[in-house]
Amino acid sequence: MKKIAFCLLLLSFVSLAATYHVDAVSGDDTRTGLSPQAAFRTLGKASKLLKPGDTLKLAPGQIYYESLQFTTNGTPAKPIVVEGQNAILSGLEPVPKDGWKQLQNGIWHNQNQLKRGSLNPLVFNDKLELISQPTQPQNLKAGFATWDKDGIFFKCEDGKHPNDYNLHGTYKVSGVIFTGQSYIIVNDLICQHFANDGFNVHGYCRGLRFQNIVGRWNGDDGFSVHEDVEAVVQSAHLHHNDYGVQDINASRTLFFGIVAEDNRRVGIDLYGGTRSVEDSIVRNNGYGQINLSQNSASHLGYRDDNPMLTGTFFLKNVLVTGGNGWALRAGPNTRATVANCTFLNTETGLKLEDASTTHLIQTIVAFNAKSQLDIAGKPAQFAASNSVFHPESILLAGKESSLEAIGTFCPLEGNSTERPVFSADFASVRPRLLTKDRRITAGAKFDFSVIPYLSEFSVPVEYARSSSSGQSFSFDFESENPWCRTYIEPESKSKNVTHSSVLSDEQAASGKRSAKVHAAFPADPKQPSWLLKLFSVKFDDVDLPVTFWSFKLYGNNCGVAYRIRVRDSSGEQHYGPGGTIDWTGWKTITWDLKKDPPTTFHGGDGNRIQNAPPVELVVDFTVKTENQPRDLTVYVDDLFFKIGAQQKQAQE
Repeated sequence: MKKIAFCLLLLSFVSLAATYHVDAVSGDDTRTGLSPQAAFRTLGKASKLLKPGDTLKLAPGQIYYESLQFTTNGTPAKPIVVEGQNAILSGLEPVPKDGWKQLQNGIWHNQNQLKRGSLNPLVFNDKLELISQPTQPQNLKAGFATWDKDGIFFKCEDGKHPNDYNLHGTYKVSGVIFTGQSYIIVNDLICQHFANDGFNVHGYCRGLRFQNIVGRWNGDDGFSVHEDVEAVVQSAHLHHNDYGVQDINASRTLFFGIVAEDNRRVGIDLYGGTRSVEDSIVRNNGYGQINLSQNSASHLGYRDDNPMLTGTFFLKNVLVTGGNGWALRAGPNTRATVANCTFLNTETGLKLEDASTTHLIQTIVAFNAKSQLDIAGKPAQFAASNSVFHPESILLAGKESSLEAIGTFCPLEGNSTERPVFSADFASVRPRLLTKDRRITAGAKFDFSVIPYLSEFSVPVEYARSSSSGQSFSFDFESENPWCRTYIEPESKSKNVTHSSVLSDEQAASGKRSAKVHAAFPADPKQPSWLLKLFSVKFDDVDLPVTFWSFKLYGNNCGVAYRIRVRDSSGEQHYGPGGTIDWTGWKTITWDLKKDPPTTFHGGDGNRIQNAPPVELVVDFTVKTENQPRDLTVYVDDLFFKIGAQQKQAQE
């Protein structure tokens, strides 16, 4: 009996889960690894011992110059857990000092064959600044490198050798690597400076969970899954990679609380499978922001017409802003549901390809430079319920169109022709839409505090409303341009004039940016003068007349005449003061409508009363060319206005 009890006790000890510790500074692989004092030195030693229910703990904040590769599975009841404790896995190694061969014109070559497939190795200087350039060796600038299939090419400054620069390269392939392992949880881990991916998952994996991870400065992806993988990512900061996320084949992924920013190509790049992205921010990526595409998985036995391969995508509570290309591209045959999202300040808001199916629900698409919506000739289906497009710049089959034309092509539902509300809720990026009676309909109450890696985030619509009176509005032009619309008269000749109003860091009255207003007028003997009209967005949230407004105007003593006005909801113009740009530098332009009511009116309903909402603020510039080509460039900043009781009608 005692023998049986002893065996049972021994069996219970044998089956207990273990916690293994790794310390890259003071660890030793000859130890047991079962306590911080007996920690292993390498991840490779510890990972080979892991079994279901075990935990791997990294020493807090240390840098491990190796990959973490798994060889065993956890189980649904006993997953393997990695506690990264904000440790860093790094793929950097010094570039070999004895491998350089001098070519010509200051170019040196270090031969290796690491550049292959999806591997995009990078070179960093002694300050860990990226100095790799996607160019030919002969085009390199001094102090920069390019890494192609033949190795590293580096251009030195005169009289220097590459070894003077203490160069480092991303010689290791990926940080965290799975090749068919399942039921593993990875927490609080940073992967940086790998030639391929920060987090790389292949094969048939399921039950993978990642929480509070960072993938940065990698050659390909910050995070990537392939083949037949199921994974959940909860809180991740993915930046300065080629792609923040790139998932392919018949895999399934769910992302919550992702910040994908400043990646060289695409923020979130999804191919086939089923994907969900919620409570996330995608911004300032170099080529495009979110891409949805179909994908093949014939190597897994899937037919190309399998629903998993065309892709099913779900986006909710996602803010996309800044950067180049499109906010969201839905590729051919893809299917996407987009709910409570906001797409701002890219080149194109939504780009919808042939045979794609895209449904928008309570979503805002606004202030994208080229168009809010670019629809291919024959999409399978496009539907928008209670969504906003503003301004209404639409491309249909490559040609300029309108929401009304889109409505006949693929009917919009609800109130999708309404413009967005400039309100405190919208300013804090909680989408709010107007119904036809101009009441605010609640969308998602998005709370950015759920994203731990979000810092110094500026509101995309720079809008402030007085907390005391609720009657004043201000814009500082740091991330949003409320004066983004330019028009030319005579309209019949406007196509000959290049004109724009865009945010610029060339001048600023406050902060770092202002709106640069530019127009290039041709020489035309029949047109000695032109009118450049700078229109604000339509302020739908302004339900009382404007009583005071001011802004700062940067002039260059060009002698161009200007005049300001308010355009009310009926289209009636209420003209204010004007002058001549006879100064250089910043000047504040003001109009107090209570003290100096308008005396000139034009158009609209002719009642000489500001009808609101909406209202627009306008500046007219009269440019005389006198049969000579002429450019006009001015800057505007710090727009401020108040609203209040209706001003008295002015007497002629």
